Amino acid sequence: MSTEIKLTAGNKTEQRILDYLTANASEVLAEKINAGAKTLAGAMKFAKDEAHKLVSDNGCVCVDDATVFGWIIHYFEEDSIVEEKPEKKKAPAVRMPAGVAKRAKPEKPIRNEKAIARAKKNQPGKVKAEKPAKPEKPAKPEKPAKPIKAEKPAPPAKSVAPVKPDPQQSLFDALFAPEAKA
Repeated sequence: MSTEIKLTAGNKTEQRILDYLTANASEVLAEKINAGAKTLAGAMKFAKDEAHKLVSDNGCVCVDDATVFGWIIHYFEEDSIVEEKPEKKKAPAVRMPAGVAKRAKPEKPIRNEKAIARAKKNQPGKVKAEKPAKPEKPAKPEKPAKPIKAEKPAPPAKSVAPVKPDPQQSLFDALFAPEAKA
């Protein structure tokens, strides 16, 4: 039941919604969409607003596709839902008279106490007092080197009993051991 819907998609998400509507909209809904002034962008905003109503305390929401497509169909079916067209707000153009210079931006206030103290110290016109030099510390006497300990001889090796072969083959051997040719 594919019907023609005269909407244009502005991005991939809107294209996905348009594909869904084209494939699943009834003829009545398609006529209503084509006759109205609603757009896919308006439908997206409506679905976004509906999702915001579901946001939990931690700021998250998960919505399945079927619910979102239901909101989109509801948006196009309901005549009471009016698409809000964003008003373009333009600031009136103000021209500066010739010969008038632009105002300089005020300096940012210093908020950090350490930075304020530093700024006060570095003000022009003040003479900085020189700090007295720190006396040098006397050199530490060298400690005598520690004698190197002789290595202990290794303990004699213990004799190990030979391992008897296990009659049951391991899984590793069965999978990775090269097969013996007969």
